Amino acid sequence: MTEFKPGDRVQWRLNDSLYRGTVEYVYDGCVYGTRDAGGRFVVWPGDLTLRPFAFEDVRDGDTITVEGIDYSTTGTASKPDGPECVTVGGVTVFNFDGDEGTHGPYGPPVYHTDHTPAEPEWHRAKVINADPVRGELPGCTGGYLLRDCDGDFLNEYGSALAPSDLTNVTIIVDEYGKVPAEAAALTGDERREAH
Repeated sequence: MTEFKPGDRVQWRLNDSLYRGTVEYVYDGCVYGTRDAGGRFVVWPGDLTLRPFAFEDVRDGDTITVEGIDYSTTGTASKPDGPECVTVGGVTVFNFDGDEGTHGPYGPPVYHTDHTPAEPEWHRAKVINADPVRGELPGCTGGYLLRDCDGDFLNEYGSALAPSDLTNVTIIVDEYGKVPAEAAALTGDERREAH
């Protein structure tokens, strides 16, 4: 069986859906980490496989390393033209296929050799709905949590919970005070502004 360590890129299937993420730690026979789509995961090691870095997984704000024939550059990635290309350190990569792409639309090959995901968007949200990662946490019943000035989230009792203690996260009010459409549907509230 594969031994997983922090930083490993992994993927797994659940109910015919493919999920991807990054391992943070292994504890008590389970692998814990952050899903690429946001939120946390806890998976048995036997259900995981290692995944190479892939240009398709890069999001705005991620730090990546791209290596060409005679250069290597590391920087903050941006996707100015949507999913069709990734720009980092003056290099625009097209024609993705996993960890390989081309420098420019018709250029020489480049390889994606390192990837540090940006902080998930929900870490900056003002209000979230979440569950505890490890069963019951003292003073945590799940539900709505407010972000405090230290970056932790407070429950209805005022107990602080670190982002690493939470899973199944839904943003209720984002960092700009807006209510995302999916949160408005959950709460039955069609307002887009939080007051």
